[in-house]
Amino acid sequence: MQLPKVVLPRDGVPLIFLAANGTAASGRANATGTGTASSPKATFEPDTSCGESGSFTMKLSQRDVPWDGWYLKNSGNGILFTSEGDKATKFSVESTGHLCIVGKGTEETGPYIAGIEGKNGKSSSPVWFMGTAFVEDQMPFFKPLSCDKGSDGLACAQGDMERWIGCGLQLAITELNGDTVPLNGLNCTSLSLSTT
Repeated sequence: MQLPKVVLPRDGVPLIFLAANGTAASGRANATGTGTASSPKATFEPDTSCGESGSFTMKLSQRDVPWDGWYLKNSGNGILFTSEGDKATKFSVESTGHLCIVGKGTEETGPYIAGIEGKNGKSSSPVWFMGTAFVEDQMPFFKPLSCDKGSDGLACAQGDMERWIGCGLQLAITELNGDTVPLNGLNCTSLSLSTT
């Protein structure tokens, strides 16, 4: 019997991960977070590199907040918002459809890719970046996002979660509609992402 692994994200709420193989649903959304999900993906295709298809930074657009027009910056395993464009993280969408952080990861971990907590019944999740070795080992408890970079911005989804939201200064994704969405006791608000 394999013992569970406990991971403590930045908010301090423990997540229990059991090493298992599973399935993950994938889908695509447009830059404003609307669209439809596709059928489940039966296997995980790990990334071996990040940035070979080009890199970009991301800027957010969010109504009625002081950080409208700020950039995305990696902090630990999460994504925060920064007003300083020169501090923005470089990202890439690889041929697997995974969003990765350029330059983060080792030969052992693999590139760091975006994903969500895969607990059943969750309608929203912070966006976390984990090494592909971790993701492959922890599916379906951590599910990678499936992404497209288009001329109108970055669109990602995991199952029905396909709308970007900001929770304070942290990036998250949801399946819920509306301008305000609850997540871990916060009122998160809709946003869109453009690539620069």
